[in-house]
Amino acid sequence: MRVALVSTERLPVPPIRGGAIQVYIDGVVPRLAREVRVRVYTTADPELPAVETVGGVTYRRLERHGYLEAVARDLAGQTVDLVHVFNRPRSVLTLAEVAPRAAFGLNLHNAMFHPDKISDPDGSRVVRRVSFIATVSRYIADTVAQRFPEARPKLRPVYSGADPGRIRPRWHPGMEEVRRRARADYGLGEGPVVMFIGRLSEKKGVHLLLQAMQQVVCEEPRAQLLVAGSKNFASYRIDDYVAECYRLAAAIDAQVHLTQWVPPGQVPRLYAAADLVVCPSIWEEPLARVVYEAMATGLPVVVSRRGGLPEVVEDGGTGLVVDDPHDTMALATAILTLVRDADRREAMGRRARHLLETRYTWDRVARELLELYRAAVSGPPGGG
Repeated sequence: MRVALVSTERLPVPPIRGGAIQVYIDGVVPRLAREVRVRVYTTADPELPAVETVGGVTYRRLERHGYLEAVARDLAGQTVDLVHVFNRPRSVLTLAEVAPRAAFGLNLHNAMFHPDKISDPDGSRVVRRVSFIATVSRYIADTVAQRFPEARPKLRPVYSGADPGRIRPRWHPGMEEVRRRARADYGLGEGPVVMFIGRLSEKKGVHLLLQAMQQVVCEEPRAQLLVAGSKNFASYRIDDYVAECYRLAAAIDAQVHLTQWVPPGQVPRLYAAADLVVCPSIWEEPLARVVYEAMATGLPVVVSRRGGLPEVVEDGGTGLVVDDPHDTMALATAILTLVRDADRREAMGRRARHLLETRYTWDRVARELLELYRAAVSGPPGGG
């Protein structure tokens, strides 16, 4: 079987600039390549060649400007059995014109069938053309089904994952030294470290976490907050919101440490330095990658009850779920619960790591995608 994966136009694969979609593709393609011939379309980057084949996977990197049109031109010259489009439903319609005999599948990492993103006629055409719509959470699948009920038979939540070999748990031999050095590099003391990692945007709730940490530090002065991220991927730009976060951080003085953007290769060291992770999203978060990476490290997670987050985080089992992230006292209470109880953090972290190893690996993601591929290629033309 010959499969073409079409990444989004913003960031390259492998994910040298970050990006959840790019991490997802990078995680599954080596495993898919054991069974099928894989061609990945992705964005050009000055640090990566325009064309290369690695581990049986061919990468075609195209300029961001006119990206979809360039993918279509290249795809027209290829023989493929299935085209797997990531997070751009309307791209299916363009690419189907140059690959009319190929089966099509769609991966959704966000609510891309929202009326602001695709019209009713185009959405219906996409649903008819694809054989499957894989979503990163049940929440995202429901957003599609609510607007396009005819999509229900094609929807399949395929939860993301992490590589337990690349991200070591805190108790793995040698990790204590990694933790010690990381803490020294980021100026962290001996007290418990609460970490946020992600984009600094209002919908991620970073300002609410900073407000909650004022109460946390007041009650537990040794607690520290490590904020890793920036306005956008691979960016150090400071806008009004980021400036406001810096102002709130300054009010907590030396107990808050801000790193700005951190290259993906250094992210495991950040997790090693932490004791718990917080994802206080205001918006309906599809299902943040940070959850899987924290689980791999053996860290408990405090999340808001938004979108797909509660689908993976077990409240009281692998973390704590806060009903309303705007309730900063409730958020502070959840953080304090774990800051004060090292044994509970340890038990939650070990439970999280076990679930990661048994449910949320790239091997499992690839197996589920291969099932969808085989059914799509053997099914009726045009997705049924």
